[in-house]
Amino acid sequence: MIFENYAKYYDLLYQDKDYEKEIDFIVSLIEQHSHKKILRILDIGCGTGIHANYLAEKGYLVTGIDFSEEMIDIANKNKHFNTEFYIGDATNFNIKIKFDIILSLFHVVSYQTSNKNISNMFNHVYKHLKKGGLFIFDFWHAPAVLIEKPTIKIKRIENDAIKITRIAEPSLDILCNTVDVKYEITVTYKENNQVDIGHL
Repeated sequence: MIFENYAKYYDLLYQDKDYEKEIDFIVSLIEQHSHKKILRILDIGCGTGIHANYLAEKGYLVTGIDFSEEMIDIANKNKHFNTEFYIGDATNFNIKIKFDIILSLFHVVSYQTSNKNISNMFNHVYKHLKKGGLFIFDFWHAPAVLIEKPTIKIKRIENDAIKITRIAEPSLDILCNTVDVKYEITVTYKENNQVDIGHL
């Protein structure tokens, strides 16, 4: 099945994402709002570890967790010496140490679509933050979503081995204040023109 290998395509799909610029912005927030020396950072929903590795290059000690075993496998294969990665659920994790900064980037918070999950996530963040620590996260802002409603988007990208077409079809539920995005991904292998199609 295609989505058993989704992590394998993840970095290709987001190769145009400016991770370095995003990390420069995160570091500017840390420097602006924290008045102590920062050593340890927890990255919730770290994916394949790219944000974490950029932070590690700047001298931070970074722990990343992600629900996907496949993502964590890739992160561990490419990790910086100042990083460590573990399988973990954003709503239920216990690392047994506290952090100066906790991050949750690329809309991980937006995937928590129930009050219970949001509450559990924030409670676990609180338990893992040092006194005076910062929790930095991004999310879809509801008023903006209602003004500029999500639309169907198609992304095409390729490398020497494969071509990928991803169709994202959003469905807005105003009463529940959620957006359900269904993905169809088509992968064409250039060597033999084999095509795999999967839905998520």
